[in-house]
Amino acid sequence: MDSLENRILSHSSNEHRFDPNQQKEFLGTFRERVVLAIKTTDLSPELFKNLPDFLVDFNQNWQPLVAKISSEINISSQMSLMKLAKQHNLPSTIVQEKEATSPYAFIVHSDHAINLEQIEPVLATSSSDNASPKHKKLSFFGKLWKKR
Repeated sequence: MDSLENRILSHSSNEHRFDPNQQKEFLGTFRERVVLAIKTTDLSPELFKNLPDFLVDFNQNWQPLVAKISSEINISSQMSLMKLAKQHNLPSTIVQEKEATSPYAFIVHSDHAINLEQIEPVLATSSSDNASPKHKKLSFFGKLWKKR
């Protein structure tokens, strides 16, 4: 009887997880539900400048969305992300898990599966990086079959 009671208590307190490793990595949700994931190493002023554009786009395409913020980042970044989420009508929470170490600082997810390939934001790089090189380096077979 004790095991049944313990099982009911653990399920009622959300201790039971289908894939706990994935949920710990994505701040309590599944990868298939995530539309935006920002790593703690990617937090920068440029990202904060471009983040509203991402959130507007996601709000137009998917509903309902929820934002989760890691407790591992500094408090000023947490508050900035929370204010930004509030401006875009996203309910947000700061997630703190004792046993988990997530690489992500900010997750935006839905309550259903979306299965996006690219969940990390791609920021525009400097113009020198975008400039096409004058000579492409050809592979061995490319050199071999190159038309003269």
